Amino acid sequence: VPRLFETHQFDHVNPKSLNMEYPTHGRTEVAFLGRSNVGKSSLVNALMRRNLCKTSKSPGRTQLPYYYGLFSKKLIAEKEKAMSTTSTSSSTSSTSSTSIVHPSHVTGYLVDLPGYGFGAAPKQVVEGWQAQTQEWLLDRRDAGVLKRLFLLLDARRGQEGPSKLDETVIQWAEEAEIPFSIVLTKADRVSV
Repeated sequence: VPRLFETHQFDHVNPKSLNMEYPTHGRTEVAFLGRSNVGKSSLVNALMRRNLCKTSKSPGRTQLPYYYGLFSKKLIAEKEKAMSTTSTSSSTSSTSSTSIVHPSHVTGYLVDLPGYGFGAAPKQVVEGWQAQTQEWLLDRRDAGVLKRLFLLLDARRGQEGPSKLDETVIQWAEEAEIPFSIVLTKADRVSV
Protein backbone atom coordinates (compact mmCIF):
# COMPACT_ATOMS: atom_id res chain seq x y z
CA VAL A 1 0.00 0.00 0.00
CA PRO A 2 1.46 3.40 -0.92
CA ARG A 3 2.29 5.51 2.13
CA LEU A 4 -0.07 8.21 0.91
CA PHE A 5 -2.97 5.76 1.25
CA GLU A 6 -2.09 5.27 4.93
CA THR A 7 -2.70 8.96 5.65
CA HIS A 8 -5.40 9.66 3.04
CA GLN A 9 -8.65 8.10 1.92
CA PHE A 10 -10.79 8.30 -1.21
CA ASP A 11 -14.35 9.54 -1.26
CA HIS A 12 -16.86 10.44 -3.94
CA VAL A 13 -16.87 14.13 -4.78
CA ASN A 14 -20.43 15.31 -5.15
CA PRO A 15 -20.85 17.56 -8.21
CA LYS A 16 -22.98 19.90 -6.08
CA SER A 17 -19.89 20.72 -3.99
CA LEU A 18 -18.28 21.92 -7.24
CA ASN A 19 -21.34 23.91 -8.40
CA MET A 20 -22.02 21.16 -10.95
CA GLU A 21 -18.69 21.92 -12.68
CA TYR A 22 -15.50 19.92 -13.07
CA PRO A 23 -12.78 20.76 -10.53
CA THR A 24 -10.94 24.01 -11.25
CA HIS A 25 -8.32 23.99 -8.50
CA GLY A 26 -5.62 22.26 -10.58
CA ARG A 27 -5.26 18.94 -8.74
CA THR A 28 -3.95 15.89 -10.59
CA GLU A 29 -6.53 13.67 -12.28
CA VAL A 30 -6.04 10.05 -13.35
CA ALA A 31 -8.84 8.64 -15.51
CA PHE A 32 -10.04 5.16 -16.44
CA LEU A 33 -11.59 4.40 -19.83
CA GLY A 34 -12.57 1.24 -21.67
CA ARG A 35 -15.41 -0.62 -23.33
CA SER A 36 -18.65 -0.87 -21.41
CA ASN A 37 -18.42 -3.65 -18.83
CA VAL A 38 -14.63 -4.08 -19.07
CA GLY A 39 -14.26 -3.56 -15.32
CA LYS A 40 -13.41 0.14 -14.92
CA SER A 41 -15.49 0.65 -11.79
CA SER A 42 -14.19 -2.59 -10.24
CA LEU A 43 -10.59 -1.50 -10.82
CA VAL A 44 -11.22 1.97 -9.38
CA ASN A 45 -12.85 0.36 -6.31
CA ALA A 46 -9.83 -1.94 -5.88
CA LEU A 47 -7.41 0.98 -6.08
CA MET A 48 -9.42 3.03 -3.59
CA ARG A 49 -9.78 0.02 -1.30
CA ARG A 50 -13.43 1.07 -0.92
CA ASN A 51 -16.56 0.17 -2.87
CA LEU A 52 -17.60 3.66 -3.88
CA CYS A 53 -18.14 3.01 -7.62
CA LYS A 54 -21.35 1.26 -8.57
CA THR A 55 -20.64 -1.90 -10.53
CA SER A 56 -23.12 -3.70 -12.71
CA LYS A 57 -23.35 -6.60 -15.10
CA SER A 58 -25.35 -4.33 -17.43
CA PRO A 59 -23.17 -2.20 -19.72
CA GLY A 60 -23.55 1.56 -19.76
CA ARG A 61 -24.26 2.24 -16.07
CA THR A 62 -21.55 4.91 -15.79
CA GLN A 63 -23.00 7.81 -17.76
CA LEU A 64 -20.88 10.74 -16.54
CA PRO A 65 -17.34 11.18 -15.25
CA TYR A 66 -17.39 10.23 -11.57
CA TYR A 67 -14.76 11.92 -9.41
CA TYR A 68 -13.20 10.24 -6.39
CA GLY A 69 -10.97 12.55 -4.37
CA LEU A 70 -8.05 11.59 -2.15
CA PHE A 71 -8.50 13.43 1.16
CA SER A 72 -6.27 13.67 4.24
CA LYS A 73 -7.62 11.43 7.01
CA LYS A 74 -6.23 13.92 9.55
CA LEU A 75 -8.13 16.84 7.99
CA ILE A 76 -11.31 14.76 7.83
CA ALA A 77 -10.94 13.82 11.51
CA GLU A 78 -10.37 17.48 12.48
CA LYS A 79 -13.46 18.59 10.55
CA GLU A 80 -15.56 15.74 12.02
CA LYS A 81 -14.40 16.70 15.52
CA ALA A 82 -15.23 20.36 14.94
CA MET A 83 -18.64 19.41 13.59
CA SER A 84 -19.39 17.11 16.52
CA THR A 85 -18.63 19.86 19.04
CA THR A 86 -20.87 22.38 17.27
CA SER A 87 -23.62 19.96 16.29
CA THR A 88 -26.35 18.68 18.54
CA SER A 89 -26.79 15.68 16.26
CA SER A 90 -24.74 12.55 16.95
CA SER A 91 -25.03 11.22 13.38
CA THR A 92 -21.85 12.83 12.04
CA SER A 93 -20.16 9.44 11.64
CA SER A 94 -22.34 8.68 8.63
CA THR A 95 -21.37 11.91 6.89
CA SER A 96 -19.10 11.48 3.89
CA SER A 97 -15.79 13.34 3.82
CA THR A 98 -16.83 15.39 0.80
CA SER A 99 -19.58 17.06 2.77
CA ILE A 100 -17.09 17.80 5.56
CA VAL A 101 -13.94 18.71 3.61
CA HIS A 102 -14.21 21.02 0.60
CA PRO A 103 -12.92 19.52 -2.69
CA SER A 104 -10.22 22.21 -2.83
CA HIS A 105 -8.50 20.21 -0.05
CA VAL A 106 -8.21 17.13 -2.23
CA THR A 107 -4.75 15.74 -3.04
CA GLY A 108 -5.85 14.33 -6.42
CA TYR A 109 -8.63 12.48 -8.20
CA LEU A 110 -9.40 9.12 -9.75
CA VAL A 111 -12.03 9.56 -12.46
CA ASP A 112 -14.31 6.75 -13.65
CA LEU A 113 -15.37 7.56 -17.22
CA PRO A 114 -18.34 6.21 -19.18
CA GLY A 115 -17.51 3.17 -21.28
CA TYR A 116 -17.50 3.14 -25.04
CA GLY A 117 -19.23 0.69 -27.33
CA PHE A 118 -22.49 -0.93 -26.36
CA GLY A 119 -24.51 0.56 -23.50
CA ALA A 120 -27.90 -0.23 -21.98
CA ALA A 121 -29.40 2.95 -23.45
CA PRO A 122 -30.59 4.16 -26.86
CA LYS A 123 -27.77 4.42 -29.41
CA GLN A 124 -28.10 8.21 -29.64
CA VAL A 125 -27.69 8.55 -25.86
CA VAL A 126 -24.62 6.25 -25.84
CA GLU A 127 -23.05 8.26 -28.68
CA GLY A 128 -23.68 11.43 -26.63
CA TRP A 129 -21.80 9.96 -23.64
CA GLN A 130 -18.91 9.05 -25.91
CA ALA A 131 -18.72 12.53 -27.47
CA GLN A 132 -18.85 14.09 -24.00
CA THR A 133 -16.07 11.76 -22.82
CA GLN A 134 -13.83 12.80 -25.74
CA GLU A 135 -14.55 16.45 -24.99
CA TRP A 136 -13.83 15.87 -21.28
CA LEU A 137 -10.47 14.20 -22.08
CA LEU A 138 -9.41 17.07 -24.33
CA ASP A 139 -10.56 19.74 -21.85
CA ARG A 140 -8.77 18.10 -18.92
CA ARG A 141 -5.62 17.60 -21.04
CA ASP A 142 -5.70 21.27 -22.05
CA ALA A 143 -6.23 22.31 -18.41
CA GLY A 144 -3.04 20.40 -17.55
CA VAL A 145 -4.69 18.28 -14.85
CA LEU A 146 -5.13 14.94 -16.66
CA LYS A 147 -1.83 13.22 -15.96
CA ARG A 148 -2.66 9.68 -17.10
CA LEU A 149 -5.45 7.81 -18.84
CA PHE A 150 -5.64 4.11 -18.09
CA LEU A 151 -7.21 2.37 -21.05
CA LEU A 152 -8.71 -0.95 -19.95
CA LEU A 153 -8.81 -3.88 -22.35
CA ASP A 154 -10.40 -7.29 -21.78
CA ALA A 155 -7.65 -9.94 -21.42
CA ARG A 156 -10.09 -12.63 -22.56
CA ARG A 157 -9.60 -11.44 -26.14
CA GLY A 158 -6.25 -13.24 -26.00
CA GLN A 159 -4.39 -13.52 -29.27
CA GLU A 160 -7.11 -11.60 -31.09
CA GLY A 161 -5.75 -8.48 -29.42
CA PRO A 162 -7.66 -5.23 -29.09
CA SER A 163 -11.00 -4.91 -30.87
CA LYS A 164 -11.36 -2.46 -33.76
CA LEU A 165 -13.09 -0.06 -31.40
CA ASP A 166 -10.25 -0.38 -28.86
CA GLU A 167 -7.73 0.29 -31.65
CA THR A 168 -9.70 3.39 -32.69
CA VAL A 169 -9.62 4.73 -29.12
CA ILE A 170 -5.88 3.98 -28.80
CA GLN A 171 -5.19 5.80 -32.08
CA TRP A 172 -7.36 8.75 -31.01
CA ALA A 173 -5.53 9.03 -27.64
CA GLU A 174 -2.15 8.92 -29.42
CA GLU A 175 -3.19 11.61 -31.91
CA ALA A 176 -4.65 13.76 -29.11
CA GLU A 177 -1.34 13.36 -27.20
CA ILE A 178 -3.10 12.10 -24.10
CA PRO A 179 -0.65 10.07 -21.99
CA PHE A 180 -2.11 6.61 -21.49
CA SER A 181 -1.27 3.13 -20.29
CA ILE A 182 -3.06 -0.07 -21.20
CA VAL A 183 -4.41 -2.25 -18.39
CA LEU A 184 -5.65 -5.80 -19.04
CA THR A 185 -8.72 -6.72 -17.01
CA LYS A 186 -10.58 -9.96 -16.36
CA ALA A 187 -7.34 -11.97 -16.52
CA ASP A 188 -8.75 -14.15 -13.76
CA ARG A 189 -11.30 -15.41 -16.30
CA VAL A 190 -8.77 -16.44 -18.94
CA SER A 191 -8.47 -20.20 -19.36
CA VAL A 192 -4.99 -21.51 -20.02
